[in-house]
Amino acid sequence: MFRILFKFIIRMLLVCFILLCLMAYCTAHVPDPNTGFNPMGEQVFVPEGKAYMGEVVEINEGSQLEEWAHSFDPGQYPDYVRVVSAYPDELRTELDNGILYGEVDDLGRLPGAAGWITNDMRSDAPDAEADIMDMKGNVWAKVPGTPGRYGFEGNLFKPVNLIPPSLGGDNASHNIVRGTVMLDEGDGHTPGGLSYTESLVNDYLDTHPDGRVWYNVVPVYGAGEVIPRAIVVGIATEDGELSVRAVVFNAANGLDIDYKTGEVSMAR
Repeated sequence: MFRILFKFIIRMLLVCFILLCLMAYCTAHVPDPNTGFNPMGEQVFVPEGKAYMGEVVEINEGSQLEEWAHSFDPGQYPDYVRVVSAYPDELRTELDNGILYGEVDDLGRLPGAAGWITNDMRSDAPDAEADIMDMKGNVWAKVPGTPGRYGFEGNLFKPVNLIPPSLGGDNASHNIVRGTVMLDEGDGHTPGGLSYTESLVNDYLDTHPDGRVWYNVVPVYGAGEVIPRAIVVGIATEDGELSVRAVVFNAANGLDIDYKTGEVSMAR
């Protein structure tokens, strides 16, 4: 009788221990419904109506944004990146580490993504070219090299992450736009395109293992257009060591792109 009771008590203790472990795991991983962050500092979702990025940005005629978006010159910006200023806004220091995404509008356009990037978020992430975007009708193009550099021949467009998986970005529709190969990587000669802004984050975190970087990425669209003309990237750190605002061009040297349809023609 004693042995049976002893076995029963041991089994109950084991069951209680397992239940406590499950409760601890769930407590550590269940996100706050008001913020989308779990207790481990990971953002699991963006609460409805609480997307930080706001509305999709359309270019107003005569604005500074219009000048930036239309200023691609392969002679001046062979890496498809134009640094325009230091980061102009106050840092959102009250936000937890992690990434916030905006809500896709009726045309399928993204308002952007932003968040604090840390070393813990960097990883050997999956390939950014997730098969979640319809790339039918993708143009095969020959893109002349920028001065002193080689050109490109191949499918012009690809799914491009606003914040790459290597910095903690999602491979999901709220983080991917239809971009030229040059938007993603410049002309391939040096880290160009969004690879350039990504490299700034990586270089900082390589030398500041406990630091974090504010990374704010906003696609800008012409009126009614569904492909962004450019991506405006803001990068800053709390210590002030890194402070950059850059325009990354969704363009291709020598080609004109119809940003409503994706059709491409030789530049006139």
